[in-house]
Amino acid sequence: MYVECRHRMPNGSNCHSPAMRGMAWCYFHVPGRRSSQGRSQARLKPLKLPALVDRKAVQIAITQVLNAMGPRKISQESAWKMLFGLRIASDNLRPISLPSQPKEAESTSRDTRP
Repeated sequence: MYVECRHRMPNGSNCHSPAMRGMAWCYFHVPGRRSSQGRSQARLKPLKLPALVDRKAVQIAITQVLNAMGPRKISQESAWKMLFGLRIASDNLRPISLPSQPKEAESTSRDTRP
């Protein structure tokens, strides 16, 4: 019988890999080990989005952010912040509807002076 790794995955399940001898974690989850996320963070490049002047530009920017999330060209935190900003930009591009002004009542009395 062997000791299983104590690492808890993001979905809540345990790692189930054998722990290293004399430790409570497997090779990949031992504390202090340089994580793959740390290495990928160093390779992240800034994403160049188009000027958000119309709804089409906002849609293109959203597509670029989502495409960069897949292969992890940008961090998830940065992507969520960008998507939030793009939502605000999209809301600001909607036409503003002003409350309708009541029409002035037409005068029904006529001036009947000779």
